[in-house]
Amino acid sequence: MTPSFRVAVVGPSRVGKTTLLTAILSDTRDLLAGTPVTVEMDERTSVRVKRQQKELQQALDRGEFDAAALGGTQEINQYHVTLTGEGDDSAEIPFDLLDYPGAWLDDEERAKYPHAVSEWPNFLNHVRDSIMLLVPIDAAVLMEAVTPAQRAAVSPLLGVIDVNEVGRRWAKGRQMHADEPAVVVLAPLKCEKYFDDNGGRLAR
Repeated sequence: MTPSFRVAVVGPSRVGKTTLLTAILSDTRDLLAGTPVTVEMDERTSVRVKRQQKELQQALDRGEFDAAALGGTQEINQYHVTLTGEGDDSAEIPFDLLDYPGAWLDDEERAKYPHAVSEWPNFLNHVRDSIMLLVPIDAAVLMEAVTPAQRAAVSPLLGVIDVNEVGRRWAKGRQMHADEPAVVVLAPLKCEKYFDDNGGRLAR
């Protein structure tokens, strides 16, 4: 069996990690629809993604896009995905993506839950071995912070210090596997309204 490529997502609670993963998996399947490449998910992943798609669509139908529309993740969830080439069963590229409760990123919050403390090393191991690190960013927090108090709140809201710490662990892991890919994706969410070509009124 081909070893899976690992992908990790890191961000504070309610920033939209689950929403981002759902969008990536859904859009990738659609983008590859006219190609020989197919996105296959195991049963648990498929059920989870479909449920999250419905929840996200309901939020969009209400006209209220919310990066955290899917609610906060309460436990570690793994997404098992395989890219396959049509007509060639040997052409398979498996990926394991990991989602976790954003509150666990904070040391003090994590210490309140024995389950979180015991599972955290597993998350860090996944991060260390991941070829890609996804970092969702709430664009509204950055763009709409005007007053000194609002600007001072940006770093805590985005979990900058904690995200940086996990990012350093990931970078060290990549140094130990210099022959493998190393990709960081900074993914701003809710940023469409800040661009004039998308009809935004808050462009700066």
